[in-house]
Amino acid sequence: MQEKSITANKQGKAWIVTVDINLTGTYYSVIRMDLKSAYGLIDKDKDWEEMILDMSKCFSVDSSGIGIVVSLYKRCHKSKKKFSIIRCNELLYETFKASGLVDIFKVQKSQESNRDSSAESKIFTYEKKGTALIFTPNLNLTITNIAQQRRELVEAFGKELKSDREWESIIFDLKKIQDIDSASIGILLGIFRRTQKAGKEFEVLGCNEEIFQLLELTGLYQLFSIKPANDEA
Repeated sequence: MQEKSITANKQGKAWIVTVDINLTGTYYSVIRMDLKSAYGLIDKDKDWEEMILDMSKCFSVDSSGIGIVVSLYKRCHKSKKKFSIIRCNELLYETFKASGLVDIFKVQKSQESNRDSSAESKIFTYEKKGTALIFTPNLNLTITNIAQQRRELVEAFGKELKSDREWESIIFDLKKIQDIDSASIGILLGIFRRTQKAGKEFEVLGCNEEIFQLLELTGLYQLFSIKPANDEA
């Protein structure tokens, strides 16, 4: 039996709606279907006062996901019920803040995020192996964090790459992420062009099936090497 992406359980006068998947366009149809089931339970209940969205199992949200959150809020507002979000990681909180949603309803960070917000908020880590500079995104690359992607990559190129003349290639290792959208693909193209201009190699590896198919559909494989996660070569 397939696990639900959204589950709803009542605690006292509150419905706890738990998100068990990233709120991104990749899973939009599944999320909408599971939300419909959750609404079926909630609509039968005439004795509730609040809906709480638990984001502890969700690591990223894009514009489609924000739309889903807004629809939940509007549903509660129309019924004169309270709505809040709890247990967000740092990136989720900053996304909701940038969208202005923290001014409309309560959004609470997770305790882990409060203890170590600087580590949570970093999108990229990078290291040098031989003559290759390896960039590994730790969070899904979507429109919601596009500004931070640019800042981190500009900083990396501005400091590390200018001072290091011995690198021969740049590798983007996507093994830790499940989703990338068109805006972030544009970022990859920008890095590729910069690498190409410097006469260096560019490669993307560690792609899951969905990302690999998306990058293939865009025709990027004609520009640079793209390898799926199971390709050890």
